[in-house]
Amino acid sequence: MGNFSSTPKEPPLLPPPKPAMTAPAHEAGATVRVAGNMPRIPGLNPQPSVLTQTLRYDQVSDAHTSWLLDSAVANAADGLRFVGLDTEFDGPLLGLIQLATDSRCLLIVVPKPATKTYRRRSPNTSLEGLLGDPAIRKTGCELTKDALLLFSNFGHILRGGIDLTHVYSPATLSSTMRSTKGLFSLFSEMYLPQGQPLLKDKATTTSRWVGVTLTEAQLSYGILDAWVSYKVGVHDQAKVAGAVVLDFAKINPDLLNELAEQHSAVLAVEDMQHKKYDSKFSTVTRRRDGKYDVVNSQFRNKLHFQDIVLFHLASGQTLPGKVEFGKHGKTKTVKLDKPLPERCIVKNITVVEQGGSRGPDSFVRRVLLKLVLHCQLDTSTVPFFGTLFLNQEQPLGAASPAYDLSEFDLNSSQIKAVTAMLSARKPLTLIHGPPGTGKTFAITAAVAASISSPDHHFYVLTCQTNAATRNLAVTLRKRGVTDFRIVVSDNFFVEWHEDQYTEIADRVIQSSETNGQKFDKLIGPRTVVLCSLAQLSNPNMISIFRRRRVTHLVIDEASQIPLANLPHVLALYQDSLERLTFVGDPKQLAPYGNEQHPTVQSVFDRLDCDVMLNVQYRMPCDLGAFISANVYDDQLVSHKKPRKECTVALIDVADGTEEKLGTGFTNSREADAVVQIIVNQFLTSAFLVITPYVSQKEHIASRLREKIKSLRAQLLTTADPTLADERVHTIDTVQGHEADVIVVSAVRTANPGFLCNSRRMNVALTRAKERLVVVANIGFFATGRGRKSLLGRLVREMQNVVMPLDSKTLGPGSKLNFVKEREIEAIPTAGKACGNRSPSPGAAQKRKEKIRTRKERKKEAKLKLSMGLGAR
Repeated sequence: MGNFSSTPKEPPLLPPPKPAMTAPAHEAGATVRVAGNMPRIPGLNPQPSVLTQTLRYDQVSDAHTSWLLDSAVANAADGLRFVGLDTEFDGPLLGLIQLATDSRCLLIVVPKPATKTYRRRSPNTSLEGLLGDPAIRKTGCELTKDALLLFSNFGHILRGGIDLTHVYSPATLSSTMRSTKGLFSLFSEMYLPQGQPLLKDKATTTSRWVGVTLTEAQLSYGILDAWVSYKVGVHDQAKVAGAVVLDFAKINPDLLNELAEQHSAVLAVEDMQHKKYDSKFSTVTRRRDGKYDVVNSQFRNKLHFQDIVLFHLASGQTLPGKVEFGKHGKTKTVKLDKPLPERCIVKNITVVEQGGSRGPDSFVRRVLLKLVLHCQLDTSTVPFFGTLFLNQEQPLGAASPAYDLSEFDLNSSQIKAVTAMLSARKPLTLIHGPPGTGKTFAITAAVAASISSPDHHFYVLTCQTNAATRNLAVTLRKRGVTDFRIVVSDNFFVEWHEDQYTEIADRVIQSSETNGQKFDKLIGPRTVVLCSLAQLSNPNMISIFRRRRVTHLVIDEASQIPLANLPHVLALYQDSLERLTFVGDPKQLAPYGNEQHPTVQSVFDRLDCDVMLNVQYRMPCDLGAFISANVYDDQLVSHKKPRKECTVALIDVADGTEEKLGTGFTNSREADAVVQIIVNQFLTSAFLVITPYVSQKEHIASRLREKIKSLRAQLLTTADPTLADERVHTIDTVQGHEADVIVVSAVRTANPGFLCNSRRMNVALTRAKERLVVVANIGFFATGRGRKSLLGRLVREMQNVVMPLDSKTLGPGSKLNFVKEREIEAIPTAGKACGNRSPSPGAAQKRKEKIRTRKERKKEAKLKLSMGLGAR
């Protein structure tokens, strides 16, 4: 290829107007910026001089694209011209499109869509011509992401794209984020003396880009990003010439649409997770090398590798820094841009940008999409991909031999589920497991039956989180399956949750022990391994699992896992994977982000369930009957015998009020009531407290902790104050848990908020094995704005168990009076609950009539058979 000039002769600002062309750009509303407004790059000589036009997306005309391309120097060998391309975005929405050559730049501001439906908008034809011209090479790091955003927002088909990340750090299915170089790092190595770093403005990179008036700093950053993309793209012409070109015109349209949708889902979740937050810490200590060790005190808000942070000092000074890779546990090492002053007090540490890969969603965006869209991975060879993502029929396999399941004491629905999991006839299976129906027991039985057969099978059992995977492992051991190993992330395990693995300590492998032969030895001859979904992307695990040939993959709590997190797993183990089982409950928690972004879906939103487990062993009969009727269409049967008393108590905190705190809510009166109820009656019981909001959870935990400390000081209890941290949960963290006594704090008194989400409330109300105590403003849920929620229906159906908040319920030594069941009169529910169908007046009677009709039909059928009149 020919040479590119770094300082071409400056062309006129706009091309001469053509007869059929509109007015020049500056008369059409664009802002023409003079040369020199791009940020200065330390160490670069000469400094770049870039003319820039800033305009709205709908204002882009042929005049603008021609003006830009007039400065793009054509390669003498093949006539190709190069343009740097970059985008800025919030979640799945574009905010700014940047196109640059060596001396000119177009900044295209994208208005926020009028609605939150995120439908594809009409494309700009002038921009479409530039993006769709394969003779114009568009270069940029992570260009696959930009191309998909342009497609999902406007339907632009990018052709002639060069993803510089893929050029200089080729993606493979075993790639890790630590092996890739960013755009500014590449530029520094190519153009700056001794690789002097080109630093990003951290405040600008973490700012919002959609629906706001962009600042001068943001516009300057946009110019810099696009210009650097151009310069890196033209630096090594031979390397770029041999690169695989990104061409969306060659991708199957159905596949492209699906990939764009899953990419949008990933970005939506990342955007929600990548919020600024304050990290809780106990100490900050200066090291000999000038860096600082920060000891985290709260797992949920701990620092992570590559996080961008701000140290806020008591003096008012703020110092930026970055978390470096260090040892696992509570201590993280931070490198600050400037050292802390002597004897200063670090008042707060804020994470302003989360760094590094934090799960399979990042893997999908950064690796899998590159391979597919560069035509280096054929999805038709990936097992189950077509069924899950392209609406293709599942190919049926050969019939399987029958398994003897008599030793496992399974009910009829569990037998169906286990048989389906083991059957090769339908290799992809969905099991619907409502609360307490023994889905883990069914998984255990299937694994035990399979590994005892003559055929060689290697099972991997996985969940979205380490905590859920641990629960599965503990249950496996309790059920008699002991010959397994569980791989746990060091970041989760070391110094944070080691005590939770006491029961299975001899089965634990830490993720740092997964290197090569050591991991192979630790697994030994076992054919069952458990790990989180993210661990399946660990290159060390990939190597071992490919050699061991994973044949069966069981994904538990699958209704909480976004579809976008699945393709890479299927691709990684495509050579050996024979059977795939999803177990979950689409009536409980949806994948994180689903409420805000409907594109975030689980497999249960795409495919029908094969089997539903219909016998629940957890809840008392009265609560089980309510949940069955109002959530599971009367399909759930309770195994427990009816009790003489109602197991639900409703405590009316009529004078409690919700108070806004950050993004959540608290209710101090309810918090006090919950603590008093626990201390008076349930402190020595197996209890859990559940509340919708993190702020209320912390409020209750703090008060309960102080109350227990006070009682211990008076020698009135031996309870450990750490109970407050272990037993108080939010709805989003409690699925999969259960306890004898559940105390729910509803919090809301003015607006139900997401309590209208029946899936969330279903989780909160179905954890109890013996007693359920609801602390709430009962009037708000009986007749107020909360009446259409699932909790509102419970309040109306069990109004006779309502108790006022007085000395009888909160006084010293008081006991909750659980009403006799015969005193309760169910009240018919009415109306439509937050978009979910709710039983209309007389629904209970209609259900009874349906049941009676079914029974009569069965009797008639039996009578016909006895008379020889049955159908042949």
